[in-house]
Amino acid sequence: EAMQDKRRLEEERLRREQERLEAERRRVAQAEAESKRRAAEMQAQRAKEMEAQRAAKEVEQAKAEQVDRFARQKAEAKAQAKDLMRQALAAVHRAVAADEGGNASNAYKEYASAVTQFSTVLGSNTLPHLHDQLVQRMDGYLLRMSDLEPEVCEGDTPVVPKFKGRVSTLMSMARAAPSYDLVGAGDRIRAQVRLDAKNRDRRAEFRHSCQAADFYMARFKLLKERRAPADAALEEALKEMIATAERAKAVM
Repeated sequence: EAMQDKRRLEEERLRREQERLEAERRRVAQAEAESKRRAAEMQAQRAKEMEAQRAAKEVEQAKAEQVDRFARQKAEAKAQAKDLMRQALAAVHRAVAADEGGNASNAYKEYASAVTQFSTVLGSNTLPHLHDQLVQRMDGYLLRMSDLEPEVCEGDTPVVPKFKGRVSTLMSMARAAPSYDLVGAGDRIRAQVRLDAKNRDRRAEFRHSCQAADFYMARFKLLKERRAPADAALEEALKEMIATAERAKAVM
């Protein structure tokens, strides 16, 4: 019986030792699994951080490239505007020379060329410090073109086609120089139209009513462009000048 007790005790010790060893094995396995899990998490986090850094670097690089591209485009646009300015000023010199030399048709064409190029410069918005000066000059050139039109654009055999870009040019001028008063200019010419009518000068009445209509039309289109409220007085003046031009043309 003592031997049996001793054997049972030894078996119990062995069983407990095996349980301890199994528990230790499980603990070690769990610790290894946890270590691997944490290592995998750290690796994934590091990969995520590296990806975020790479993405941020790409974004910064794209921004830098965009800034550089915009800078190049701005520089190119400014260079193009300066080149147009040189061309326009050359056209003005030719226009003045032709005008002073009595060559009205060439003067008209060169004034039109200069105004068109100046308008492009205004639209590029690359030389804003020159806007007011350009608008003032363009206003004078357009006025001189109006003076030349009876000689070169009217009559049975017009020498030069009438400049078709007056309204768009006036719109460019008003966009570039907000103080440029299209309605005020139209009103001044409208007053001249009434004087022409009183003097029964139908040709002048036609020409001036067309000019006034151009100013009113430019303002009308700008309001539409800006989605501003309609101007009833402006629309009435525009209709009046168009109707007056049609009546004057019918009896010329």
